[in-house]
Amino acid sequence: MITSVEEALLQARENMTPFFDAADGMRRDLEARGWSPAMAEQVAAKFLILIMTGGRS
Repeated sequence: MITSVEEALLQARENMTPFFDAADGMRRDLEARGWSPAMAEQVAAKFLILIMTGGRS
């Protein structure tokens, strides 16, 4: 039996998946354009933080 906490966590993960996918896509695109993996990761992480905080980081 799934508890309400487990259900809430599963729902949160499902709702956040598009954001993680967008950040991963951004990172891959930046790397394909010649950015270093470390810099692309930093930009994608900042993008993800801005999405999650509504632009208040």
